[in-house]
Amino acid sequence: MSGLSIQYACDVLLTADQYNLHNLRDQAVKFLLDDFNEIVMTKSFGTLLKNPDLALEIIRTFASKNIKQN
Repeated sequence: MSGLSIQYACDVLLTADQYNLHNLRDQAVKFLLDDFNEIVMTKSFGTLLKNPDLALEIIRTFASKNIKQN
């Protein structure tokens, strides 16, 4: 996880999800949510559309997290 970057967070998440790497998936989700505003602007974010259910999960989790903070 130390090598995870904003540019490749979505790719790592997709791979972890595809291969059922639960620990890596959880860490990638946390990283993505913590840096969501930057990651959503990357080209890599569009790759999440390869897995619409995962993209929806991330967006809903981010929205829920922000509602609780306000």
